[in-house]
Amino acid sequence: MKNRLNFLLCLFPLACTLTGCGNGEIPAKVPLLFGSKEYTSETEITATSHMKKLEDESALEAMIERKENFLLIVLGDAHETCGCWQTFHQNNIVRFQQETNVLFHYLYSNELREDHGLDIGSQKATLAIFRDGKVAYQNADVPEDTDFYRDYPTFRRYMLDRITLPRVHFLSREQLSALYDGLAPFTIYFSRQTCGDCAYMQSTSYRAYYETHPEGIEDSYIIDMDAVGIGSVLVDGVIYHKSTSENANQYQKEAQALYDAFKIEYGLDEAEDNPAGYETGYVPTLYHVNPEGNGKKRGDVIDMSGVFYNDLIEDGVIKRTYFTAERLERESLSYLRDSRVETKVLSDKEVASSGREGLAPYHDAILEAFLDAAVGTIS
Repeated sequence: MKNRLNFLLCLFPLACTLTGCGNGEIPAKVPLLFGSKEYTSETEITATSHMKKLEDESALEAMIERKENFLLIVLGDAHETCGCWQTFHQNNIVRFQQETNVLFHYLYSNELREDHGLDIGSQKATLAIFRDGKVAYQNADVPEDTDFYRDYPTFRRYMLDRITLPRVHFLSREQLSALYDGLAPFTIYFSRQTCGDCAYMQSTSYRAYYETHPEGIEDSYIIDMDAVGIGSVLVDGVIYHKSTSENANQYQKEAQALYDAFKIEYGLDEAEDNPAGYETGYVPTLYHVNPEGNGKKRGDVIDMSGVFYNDLIEDGVIKRTYFTAERLERESLSYLRDSRVETKVLSDKEVASSGREGLAPYHDAILEAFLDAAVGTIS
């Protein structure tokens, strides 16, 4: 009877906990889209290092609403200084992050009004793997006598049994700048994690591309333009995001100035010396860059480009778009010009709806062509 019950539980992946099902089978792995290379061998190890802090519960709720796959640690508000957490963190979390470049998000338990399906407490740290915005697996750093806690090979095997490692990695601004000082070609996704267009693309065609191409894909990078020092500033422990509102305070205006300067520095704006850009610069933007080793970030070092879901639709027709006949003749869109995409120019094309869903049939095909050329293998 017990074996029969375990078998039935395994038919429902969310019913299987981190200890796995009794027959030893593990449900399908959770494919992670984003990792992080922001933490290097030079990163100081502290109680919360090698993890990215979510601003608040609303950030978590947004990830859940977008049905993302991600890793989350809920750190007990009375647990950060505990030696048991520091041992588990250094021996398992830090070591696994350095080895695999996964991205661990974290929040404190007292920041959550709801448990979101998590088994949390002030005296422990809960590690959860989310699939499509729901907890698929979770475990904690208590009790301390488990192999999950004390044995790194067990922890490592456990994680690798349940996740597929990401191939798109967050970078810091300094790391991104350093790529332009080198000679190795790379692909960079300029994003804002609070951007609706970015969220839509990430949850649909961008994510689908990586999940349907388990092999033959080069690693690439993503920069979050909401980050402190790019689109926000940190003052006395408070983060102020950019704003163009008439009521914006001085810190929001400062963040806006940083953001505008960043777009120009990295060639998101369109100019005579930077034909790959789009107007004043928008996200989501993807570039393939062939650097010259001298730090140049604009102009012909951008050899492939795409700006998605920033079209203007009027009366069911696309009236403004990145993908025009004029731009199609430029070098950075040669991948599209030479592709099998049926509709390469979107100007004056009819759409079924005025939202992103109306643009999706056109943009998804172009995005796939870009990724095939930039990070994939074209058959």
